[in-house]
This record gives sequence, C-alpha cells and structure tokens, in this order.
Amino acid sequence: MNTNKLLVSVITTSLLVIGVEGCVGTVGGEKQITDPGKISQIQKGVSTKASIRAAFGDPEGTSFEANGDEIWTYSYVNTSVNPATYVPIVGVFAGGTTVQSSGLTITFDDRGIVKAYAITNGGATSGQGKM
Repeated sequence: MNTNKLLVSVITTSLLVIGVEGCVGTVGGEKQITDPGKISQIQKGVSTKASIRAAFGDPEGTSFEANGDEIWTYSYVNTSVNPATYVPIVGVFAGGTTVQSSGLTITFDDRGIVKAYAITNGGATSGQGKM
C-alpha cells in the first residue's frame, strides 16, 4: 500500500471513530439531570410539576403510590467507545467502552408539590487496560 492510500485510510478511520459516541436520555431532560445547577433548583415543598417539567421536560416514566403520591423518573446514559477498539489487533488489547448513567426520581404529593427526590449515578468500563 502506498503512503497516500495509507494516509487516507488512517484519516478516514480516525474521523469515523471520533464520531462513535452515544447518548440516550429523556427527550428534553437529557443532560439536565447531570447538571448540579438544575438539580439545585428542585425545592422540596415548593417546586411543582410544572416547574419540574419546564426544567427537565416530560418524565421518562410515571407511577403512583397508594397514598396518592406520583413519582416521575428521568434517566441519562452516555456511552463512549475507546478509539483503539477499531484498530486491528491493538483493539483486542487496548479497546473498550465506558458507560456513565444518571437517574433522577421525583416524588410529588397529591397537590403536585415535590415531596422528595433522589439522584443516582453509576458507571462502568469494559475491556480497557489489558495492554
């Protein structure tokens, strides 16, 4: 393979790999639930369903408790693939994926006022560090 073809191949592969990153989240809420500034705006006994919807969008899920409380859930997952994953042979030893996830659960009383909220964060890395 001549040098020009090799250079074009490397550049093309690099551009494709740079674009390999994915995010999944509640429409409208997405990264909002990972923003400490947005989270700090939630006030127990003060914030309403309308203010929460304005800040985070429609909830991904809703459920109801026997006492009349309504629970809204939001989630966000960010996945990124180590570019080395796509390099032949090297990818087997140095490649991998990193996943970061966040969740927000908000409980409203029967008047639609925030009663409680909880934030969860997690992450995992797979396949890296073998080289």
